Formats: sequence, structure tokens, C-alpha cells
Amino acid sequence: MRWTGSGDRWEQVGGPAAALYAGGTSMVATDPHDGDVFRFNGTPGSWTQIGGAGAHFALSGTHIYGLTPTRSAVTVWTGSGWNGIGGAAAQIAAGR
Repeated sequence: MRWTGSGDRWEQVGGPAAALYAGGTSMVATDPHDGDVFRFNGTPGSWTQIGGAGAHFALSGTHIYGLTPTRSAVTVWTGSGWNGIGGAAAQIAAGR
């Protein structure tokens, strides 16, 4: 669900998710069954799969970061795939 910007009005944007991550103007959700990650396209019901399962995700104003399922590498979404940018980590966070 996302807030419409008016009073207590909310609109449904997707179905079940194991986790939601938001930052800047982006939002991603993980599938509750297999952990695959999907990016919200801005229109209710419109999501694009951008990868498989990950241990954790973090979003900044312009980037989506992921931590591999084994926590052995930090990756960044390029718009067409994931590139490794760092080694093992317990958790990741992003900001401006």
C-alpha cells in the first residue's frame, strides 16, 4: 500500500511481499516464496523483476544496492544487471 497524499487514503500497489525497501523515488519488494526482488514501476500493480534472492537491499536517491544471499558481496543494480562493488557484509544501508 502507498499513501495517496490525502488524509488517511491509501492505494494498493502490489500483492504479498516478504520485505519492502524504499529510498529516493524507488521501492523494491522481495517475493515471499522465493525471495526474488522486484522494482516498483510507479503504477499500481506494475513491478519488474530485477534479480534473484538477496539477504538485504538498500536504496539511495539513485541506486539500488543488494547483499548476496550468503552475505559474501555487496552489489549495485545498473539498470540491466548487478555489479559487485564490495566484499562480505553483515548488513547494508544507503543514503543520499
